[in-house]
Amino acid sequence: MRKALTIFGIFISSVSICFGQELGYKLGSYINPDFKRKELDFSFNSAGNFYKTDYDKNNSLNGGVGVNYFVISNSVKEQARTWGYLSGDAGSSSGEYSNLRRASTRLSFTREAFRFFKINKFIEITPSVNVDYNYSKQEEDNHYYGSYDGTDIVEPYYDKDNNLSSTISLKLGIGKGRIEDVGDARQAMFILQELQKKHLLKKTLNNDEVNALTEQITLVKNQRYYDYRIQLMDEISTVDSFLVANDFVDKANSALYFNVLYDKWMYGDRDRREAGSYIKGGIAPEYWFSDYRERTSFVGSTYMETRRSRDINSSYGAALYVDYRYEKPLNLALQSSFNAGVSSGLYKYRSFDDNFYKTRINASYKLGYYPNTRTYVSGSISQSFEWNKSYYRESGFEPKENNFSMRDTNLLIDGYYFLSPQLRLFGQCNFSLSYRNWGGGYVNQDKYPATSFQIGLKYAIF
Repeated sequence: MRKALTIFGIFISSVSICFGQELGYKLGSYINPDFKRKELDFSFNSAGNFYKTDYDKNNSLNGGVGVNYFVISNSVKEQARTWGYLSGDAGSSSGEYSNLRRASTRLSFTREAFRFFKINKFIEITPSVNVDYNYSKQEEDNHYYGSYDGTDIVEPYYDKDNNLSSTISLKLGIGKGRIEDVGDARQAMFILQELQKKHLLKKTLNNDEVNALTEQITLVKNQRYYDYRIQLMDEISTVDSFLVANDFVDKANSALYFNVLYDKWMYGDRDRREAGSYIKGGIAPEYWFSDYRERTSFVGSTYMETRRSRDINSSYGAALYVDYRYEKPLNLALQSSFNAGVSSGLYKYRSFDDNFYKTRINASYKLGYYPNTRTYVSGSISQSFEWNKSYYRESGFEPKENNFSMRDTNLLIDGYYFLSPQLRLFGQCNFSLSYRNWGGGYVNQDKYPATSFQIGLKYAIF
């Protein structure tokens, strides 16, 4: 992990040295007009995971497909984001003595809404629904178990699991601050810088002039079209008309001028950039349900048996939470992001007579690097802590306290490259260290950083 942190430190230092704060215009100065946009992406990916802990090791390869729907809306009174996600994946893994085949499907929906009742003061209403189905089949060569007559047997076995689970949650809170999407300002700067580089711009625009151009870009993108060709012509014509009307460029322009507009329009807004901060807190009720079914077959020379089991469990409860988020474009090429949160809640499980307490603290920092309109790479580090406390009752005995604690450290490097305005190649690599303490001296932690990777293609339908 030390080596991974060193690489991350070198990444931050090198890009920070190479790019200082740009003079003349800051992306964070732009305030959006009202707008609403939609995105629909289709993705295909492959992934791997390799780790070794005190108790086991695992090597796995997986692949999957997904459809992601995203809607963002912005106005003076409300900022809202809606995510809808449907995915399916399958994979296989091999351990020291076993092989595993699995498949899963997930449906997820979240709508994060901030309703402003005063300047930079808002009420949060964020419902979320997740439904998961998981199937697995495991084969183990040397399984150790006890038979009904009390003898210990080591034999091969086969196990099939089916698990359907769902989570419904709702965040209700109050907050202060505001984060603006400044991706259009970044696109405007790309256009102006390229025109200046080609000696097609008559003057260097001041802050107000850049914001005026950006507002025209935001407004024209908010219009609805049924023909993409007409949409593209209208959008580029809007930018051209603004530049000509304000005498920023010559009225009679060459093919080079329109090539610049076309290229920066097609690729200049592929990345989401934000500026601002907020802090919010409130209460988050939650309901969870799980239906788990298992079929186990023991097939050996001395013992044969098939066992079936079903476990239905559920929980409900609520947590108090405080979240903080900070976004700052350091310049056109760099984005700094910081998130932190703490939550503490009380839950009731169907399988326990007593309440269950959970407290969680997390923080993360990410530095995004955008060298051009087609390429993005970022490095992020995150740390989380969790403490759980519950009581277990046995008939005729006093309740026993059961404590569980965990911590996770993650270093993530990810990036993508646009092959076309709709198609991009993406990849990521994650290094993590985990620690689990169940009490009673039972501790499990990574011997070395667990490593996982993912490579795939994503296509934007709109």
